[in-house]
Amino acid sequence: MSYSEAHVRDSLSLNLGLIEDGLRLVETERHLPNAVGARGFVDVFARDRFGNFVVIEVKRADQTARHALHEILKYAELLQREHGIPAHRLRLMIASTAWHELTVPFSALVRFCPYPLDGFALTVTDDGAVAAVNSVSSLPPSVRGRLSRDSIILLCRDAATRDRVWTDMEPHFGDVGLDDVIGIALDYAGPNADVIWRHGLAVIPGQMPLARAREVGLLQDDESPPTSGRRS
Repeated sequence: MSYSEAHVRDSLSLNLGLIEDGLRLVETERHLPNAVGARGFVDVFARDRFGNFVVIEVKRADQTARHALHEILKYAELLQREHGIPAHRLRLMIASTAWHELTVPFSALVRFCPYPLDGFALTVTDDGAVAAVNSVSSLPPSVRGRLSRDSIILLCRDAATRDRVWTDMEPHFGDVGLDDVIGIALDYAGPNADVIWRHGLAVIPGQMPLARAREVGLLQDDESPPTSGRRS
């Protein structure tokens, strides 16, 4: 690799329109003093067409890309603390030539970041000039272990029947894409002798990823999942 990160930064700073129309450069290597710790230097400091402040962290290799999330959050905090820029006027961007180390932590940060956060994959020439910029989509959140909002309750006259129902059902959940299911045994222990169905089984499925639903044939490729029948 014959070019430095500075080459990529300088090339990108001159071509911010590749990221977003109306994005204009304020400064490269913007110095951020820090009264309580290490100072920082924003690779590319810009403003968008609405006047929001945009912090762009530039990386060119996996070895440095892994530090991008730490640095960009530090810069955002310093801009608020030391420069008085309100959080709602800040946008964060990570522009990197390498995303092997970044994709997973970036996806997690997108879900919890208090600022708008975007990622961009840079294609550069042999001398470090930015030739193309492509938006990076964060990974969809995992739904394993999350319960569905829907459930079914089966009522039985005796506990043995209830237990047998669960034993018969459990081996077949995976056949219909239900990889996570919780069964809750319900027993009525009150004094009311008129209660006929004194035992029950609550079956609560876990949320099913869209790809899994299509894999088992519950949805076609062009179908969207149905919404829950529960109203807010």
